[in-house]
Amino acid sequence: MNMPLPAVFELRDARPISVPAPAVVETRRRYLDGLYRVETRGRFFFQNDQKFFLKGVTYGPFSPSRSGAPFPEPDKVDHDFALMAELGVNCFRTFTPPPKWLLERARSYGLRVIIGMPWAQHISFLDSQRTQAQIRDSIAQTVAACEREPAVF
Repeated sequence: MNMPLPAVFELRDARPISVPAPAVVETRRRYLDGLYRVETRGRFFFQNDQKFFLKGVTYGPFSPSRSGAPFPEPDKVDHDFALMAELGVNCFRTFTPPPKWLLERARSYGLRVIIGMPWAQHISFLDSQRTQAQIRDSIAQTVAACEREPAVF
């Protein structure tokens, strides 16, 4: 049964996206480029000497794209990231490790990424050393692939 979307969604999707001004994007990029890394101090996040308030959303999960990736096509990602930036979002969470191009696009919009890593949580993984090793390997590979990306939170 196809139900019409509420008017709020129809209006929102129909309006043009205001892409952040280049100066705003450049300032946000500088914060991602290691000049202002986020670190923890006690129970809080800090960026330099200022508290960093995480303003985040979840991004995904998605049906596989035409290329088979678990993320939308780049033009849709650009649209989504522009909306996030317009709303004041500074971070988003994925359910699977994103491709490098998505991390680069996130950086260009001044967004940080919390990367989710799928692993066998629904089984008794502590009972199997083999499963534990597979989980550790998967996490280590993802961390190695993404550790130098400035957009990674």
